Amino acid sequence: MPKHSRLLVIPDVHQDINFLQYIFKNESLSDWDRIIFLGDFFDAKHPEFGNIASVDWICEFVIELKHTLKDRMVTLLGNHDLVFHVMSCYPERLTRQQKEMLLDIHGFTTWPAIEAAEYSFDPGFFKDVKLCHAEGGWLFSHAGVTLDTWESFCGTGAKGINATEAFVSNINRWVDRSMPENGDELPIPLFQAGKTRGGFLEKGGPLWLDWDEEFEDNLPLPQIVGHTVDSTFRVNGRSYCLDARQSLYARVYGPVVEPVIVPR
Repeated sequence: MPKHSRLLVIPDVHQDINFLQYIFKNESLSDWDRIIFLGDFFDAKHPEFGNIASVDWICEFVIELKHTLKDRMVTLLGNHDLVFHVMSCYPERLTRQQKEMLLDIHGFTTWPAIEAAEYSFDPGFFKDVKLCHAEGGWLFSHAGVTLDTWESFCGTGAKGINATEAFVSNINRWVDRSMPENGDELPIPLFQAGKTRGGFLEKGGPLWLDWDEEFEDNLPLPQIVGHTVDSTFRVNGRSYCLDARQSLYARVYGPVVEPVIVPR
């Protein structure tokens, strides 16, 4: 029998330093084939961490972890990370008006935090960041993938594992093109919200899809996502949503998902 991948899955962090410290105090890095972050590293939900110092701490922690784990670590982009990604990775492309538009559409943070990111944020934080990752029979993204998005990025005729590989490869090519000059360039509105989240689409892209109102467990493989917050994890068919206000993470071993409660 094939060996199951041992995956440690960490949902939305939102600058919660205590959340990360608890996880890595209680989990040994050597136990895991892959450690997968589901995105939303930034924009603190707890007042204690709503400052530039915690932005810096999260950046330093994640970059150091990447240096240690190398390809055993996967970081996915969340909707709350998008402004930081654009501002830190290619600020020279943006006028002040475009920056204000970014904050208006995607921003939940403050100008001081954004400006700190623009001038001192280490672009290495976003090195190899992805929109989606597939492993162990699961598809991971920040918010979830619709069937329309899946079919648009799989290509024609691809089935089974080939379809999954094609989808992940094709969709991740767009991660550094989050603000094309012409939105029509995107074959699917990857970075837009659906009506549930205040957008104009019927369903949001993989940064914005709402679990409660828009998600369907209808892909060839189950999904594990964050993004839509609740008091605990939720299950829809074969798929899981893990965003529970920094109160849990998950150990995944083959088809088994074991949520782990973090004391608050």
